[in-house]
Amino acid sequence: MAQDDRRIELDVGLIAKRVKEDESDSSPQKRAEKVLAALLSSGVQLSNLDVICFAAEYLGSQVSVAPWLERVAKETLWAVYATYYVLKDEEFKWLDQSISSTEKK
Repeated sequence: MAQDDRRIELDVGLIAKRVKEDESDSSPQKRAEKVLAALLSSGVQLSNLDVICFAAEYLGSQVSVAPWLERVAKETLWAVYATYYVLKDEEFKWLDQSISSTEKK
């Protein structure tokens, strides 16, 4: 068992089992799909990098109400900023593509 930042033991096997069995309309994946659909239908031209930056910054903004997210938020923001300022080269050209052109079919 793993522990979160509040020292609550997390049964990774139980979490994996629940994820596999989750058929609800409110799973994390379904919620993300709903947000992506809203973004795609908005008509606003957004790149993959725009959405990634928003997601990382939004995650970071939630740390005050969900402190257990702090570590992962910092790691995510570090990766986004490193990609943006250091690694943004030919290998990362997909970041500049519109989200509509990289949407999973």
